Amino acid sequence: MMRSSMDSDAFKTRRSAEASTRLFMLCVMFRYRETVLNELARHGIIPRDDTPPQLIHEFINALYVYEIRSLRKQMRAGLIPKEDYASRVEELHKRYPILALPLGYWIEIE
Repeated sequence: MMRSSMDSDAFKTRRSAEASTRLFMLCVMFRYRETVLNELARHGIIPRDDTPPQLIHEFINALYVYEIRSLRKQMRAGLIPKEDYASRVEELHKRYPILALPLGYWIEIE
């Protein structure tokens, strides 16, 4: 499938916007809320002042998805009874309340 010049222009524009965002993020310092830092520390994450909240959110979400998939594999392998699966998923969900917070809440705005 060939890309039209319009598709190519849109792709270039998106890539340059992403590059600009990355460049902007290199210059920005974030001041995380204390409650957010405490929650992140529970997962072994200690962000630097220049670490974007979106990056941390993606990382935490990947951890959560990994653990959910692991639980599902264990259930399918018969290591977890089906009747216990839902309660284990709920317990796991409770360990990741940070994912429910909007990213705007993660940082303090001066």
